[in-house]
Amino acid sequence: MMKGICGFDIDRDKTFISLASLEKGKLNFIKEISLCVPWETDIADFFRKNCDTFNAQIKSQEKELSHRFCDIYINLPPACENHSIVEEVVPLKRVKKISARDIVRSKKYVEDVFLDWDDYCLHHFVNNYEIDGVVHRMPPLGVWARKIKLNSHIFWIKDSVRREVGELFANFDRRLVNFTAHDFGIVAMFLCDCKTEGVEAALSIGYDHSRVVACSQGSVDCVGEFDFGIKKIIEALEKNFLLSFNLAQNIFDNYASFTEVPPAKEISIRDGSTYMNLSTNAINSFLKIYIKGQIEAMVSSIGGKVSAPFSLYFLGRLNGKEGFFSFVKELLPSQLAVSSLPQGLLSSSYGCIRYGLTRFLERGKSQTIREKIAQIYREYF
Repeated sequence: MMKGICGFDIDRDKTFISLASLEKGKLNFIKEISLCVPWETDIADFFRKNCDTFNAQIKSQEKELSHRFCDIYINLPPACENHSIVEEVVPLKRVKKISARDIVRSKKYVEDVFLDWDDYCLHHFVNNYEIDGVVHRMPPLGVWARKIKLNSHIFWIKDSVRREVGELFANFDRRLVNFTAHDFGIVAMFLCDCKTEGVEAALSIGYDHSRVVACSQGSVDCVGEFDFGIKKIIEALEKNFLLSFNLAQNIFDNYASFTEVPPAKEISIRDGSTYMNLSTNAINSFLKIYIKGQIEAMVSSIGGKVSAPFSLYFLGRLNGKEGFFSFVKELLPSQLAVSSLPQGLLSSSYGCIRYGLTRFLERGKSQTIREKIAQIYREYF
């Protein structure tokens, strides 16, 4: 039976919604829509004010697509999530071989120690386990222990926020499945499991900022933010061509392109009570030079943060501009493997669905058959 799913990604000026279907365990992307619904600071207030608008848009898509979209996943803006790296020694009931159940109980113990009663744990990543001074990256199943020390990275929000947003969607007969920390929605746009070789990174260009997330061997190794986004591009247009911000935004939205345009082509735009002509070639030449410098600086910074050669994916708003992928392939070094997302997605709303369904980073890297046999052997003997 097919299940319809919505994924939300909330940027400063717009909200993106991906629609997908899940049938016989296979997730199928349908489409992404964007709404001019800006976000400010409070996530509960945001949905309180806009849930009617979102529901109306989803209902419209249901009618058009003949699908029912009941399950909701939400990518949290980075400013709305709390996270901390913590360490705690977890006592076991007796000296025993550690089982999968002990690992689950140990994680819950750490959450109970560090989270307040009204906090809700979104993600719990164990960086390592320590037993008698020996550090284990993977769960130490079958190892004898009386206590185990966990080094964990925990993400959480207030449970009151989760419940209120859930109730808002429940009023429309929809179910909030969960929130996702923003960077894991980005990761799931280019990864779907932990079987990664080498370092893979994504540069997601948003409205206010751009974020980089790099992964290797099934774990997130690098996260960073750059002071560059669509707003900075519009401000550069505004300053260079002496335009109002709104007019510069209109030009960027409707005329920005990374393809070659005829030199003589002009656009006539109204600025207040007067009209002015601008060369589209001049606009796009300026944009290419400005964006080239920003991207080169960000990629250089990423190269300084990761410890090995890396592959790079471009996510975000510029993906929707004609010729952007060819543009970045030409400007970056040939030895750097550069990829763009299929379907021209402009946000991480679909990644939010993918990660919410699998949570593959929290499951950890899958074991080989040989490792599974060794684990069974340890536990049996």
